[in-house]
Amino acid sequence: MEDVSLETSSSSYKNWAVNLGLTLAIAGYILLLGFGLSQYLSNDEEAVFGKIALLTIILGSTIVFGIVLFERLRTYKKDPYREIEK
Repeated sequence: MEDVSLETSSSSYKNWAVNLGLTLAIAGYILLLGFGLSQYLSNDEEAVFGKIALLTIILGSTIVFGIVLFERLRTYKKDPYREIEK
């Protein structure tokens, strides 16, 4: 029988590092997007129509993302195959 303890611990560090990297990348993207939006919306020279259109796109995207996330979490709880390793 092979010793898989090293493979498992290496895999957990790898998963942790990947999750940390993705979290930092997404957080940075959100912060940069928030900064850009605040600068764009606070600028009085920009057209009101453009501001309304941008906010509508962001609101719609947020609603769709929330619905998809909620459905994925609900489906994951009822998934009979989640214990099976791939």
